[in-house]
Amino acid sequence: MTIVPLLALWLGIGLEHKITIVFLFCFFTILVNTITGIKQTEEKHLKVARVYRATVWQTIWKVTLPSAAPTIFASLKISAATGLVGALFAEMLASEEGLGNLL
Repeated sequence: MTIVPLLALWLGIGLEHKITIVFLFCFFTILVNTITGIKQTEEKHLKVARVYRATVWQTIWKVTLPSAAPTIFASLKISAATGLVGALFAEMLASEEGLGNLL
């Protein structure tokens, strides 16, 4: 990630820097997988919601999110590991103490 040195300049080498890097490492994985899961909602289910005159929010809560839930949870599982790598990477680049500094 080429933005990491810029974040070190903007945020310093404190906790905010590490939190921002971990957030960036995890956010895009979750976002892309969530969008993919939402797009995989079967058209049959959406048609049934339209037949029952479900509102937009009801369709999201009762049809789209349950359909996308496996993909969302898979992305959360992946992001748990990615977040740890991001934290280690952030500490290796800019830290005064900790495991990353020792590496």
